[in-house]
Amino acid sequence: MVERMVKNNMKRSRHLVICEGFTECWYLEEVLDPKLVKVEKSKHSNAEQLVNGANNRQDQVPPENKIYCVFDHDNQSNPDKQLLAANKGIKNSEDKLQRIFSKPCFEIALLFNFTATSKIFADCTQVEIALNKQLKEKYVKKDKCIKSLSKKVEFSQICKNSKVIYDQLSINDDNWLAIEDGYSEIFKLNDYAINNDNVESHF
Repeated sequence: MVERMVKNNMKRSRHLVICEGFTECWYLEEVLDPKLVKVEKSKHSNAEQLVNGANNRQDQVPPENKIYCVFDHDNQSNPDKQLLAANKGIKNSEDKLQRIFSKPCFEIALLFNFTATSKIFADCTQVEIALNKQLKEKYVKKDKCIKSLSKKVEFSQICKNSKVIYDQLSINDDNWLAIEDGYSEIFKLNDYAINNDNVESHF
């Protein structure tokens, strides 16, 4: 009975990160301390549904913790109308939900391992081309490539480089969708971890 109560308390004490895509789940599960953060793939297919689902789970996370909603600017599943609706749900959550948005895609976070860049990327293909140059191999969203990539990225460096760009751009709730720099708000996910040395890298 005591052991079960301890396990339940540990589950309730963690931040919850809900990701729209598999790549985000893989990466964040690798670099964030599972004792502090629970990462899971959303059952829903777009940002608005993801946020609505997260809203229904607020009672699963203690008041001092957050639920992070991770999604990117996919024109097929996430047109601007969906993204704005998702953001409205986040704003109405009384700071319980946090937005982690990538424009155009999550791979920009991986690129920050190598460089702090505010270059404008038209789409995810351009981000992947830039990532390929750094990796000297073709990046693809498959297990073999992901395992190879995991040996070459350092979470703390990504945090440092993304913070540089975050501070330069002054991203806020009014301009987050308009900025076309490819910046990932992943830094917001790790702000508490950096400040409290709670980042656990497995690389």
